[in-house]
Amino acid sequence: MGHKYNDKDGGIDVALKNILAQLSLQAQLQAQSQAQNDTDTDTDTISNVGNPSLNNIGNPVINLNVAVSTGVSGTSTSTFSNFTTIDIPTAQTAIPYPSLINVSGLVGIVTKATVTLHALNSLRPEEYDILLVGPQGQNVYLMASAGGDAVVINQTVTFDDSAATMIPNAGPLVTGTFQPSVYPPTITFPAPAPTPPYSTLLNAFNGTNPNGTWRLFIVDDIDQISSGNVAGGWTLTLTVA
Repeated sequence: MGHKYNDKDGGIDVALKNILAQLSLQAQLQAQSQAQNDTDTDTDTISNVGNPSLNNIGNPVINLNVAVSTGVSGTSTSTFSNFTTIDIPTAQTAIPYPSLINVSGLVGIVTKATVTLHALNSLRPEEYDILLVGPQGQNVYLMASAGGDAVVINQTVTFDDSAATMIPNAGPLVTGTFQPSVYPPTITFPAPAPTPPYSTLLNAFNGTNPNGTWRLFIVDDIDQISSGNVAGGWTLTLTVA
């Protein structure tokens, strides 16, 4: 299957667009509720709630940081979320491109990173390419040519090096935790994303300073009707020591 990414406006399937619009608000509320439910009674700090900024299309970006003790001496795990919907038009870069999470106040270096996409929707998930870039420029290719061509509705996907498997190349893509799932063919992400080489393991962030802006780049790489979104936004979980 040849990749035909371009920057031209593509057609958007109207029926799917209407469905996605209806799902977006519900998904954002569910994601925010889940983030709150994940906070246990041993929460050390809750900070960085509010202080919204604007992304490049004027959507509000609110980062929620919940830091909890992991029970391992000298380590802590913090969860940062941007619940703004990421729209993914056919054969184009996502809107916004990139989606941002701002991390501040962490002491130590990264020892583990995971990423969760809340309420992923797509007609053809295999067309999605996803790249995470850290504050110091380290990057990880999270997904390419994975998940097959079956419709995906409202699935929550976590990328974790410790997961047992990758998302299957031919699908299906279902809710779960997976290793970064990169199959050929891959792409060079359009600017302002960095150029290759790209890592395919999240441990590329280990040993780095976690504070700063983390950027999530998503591209639909084939000129077919496949528009979708990440209706509930995304979450970055960092363990530092």
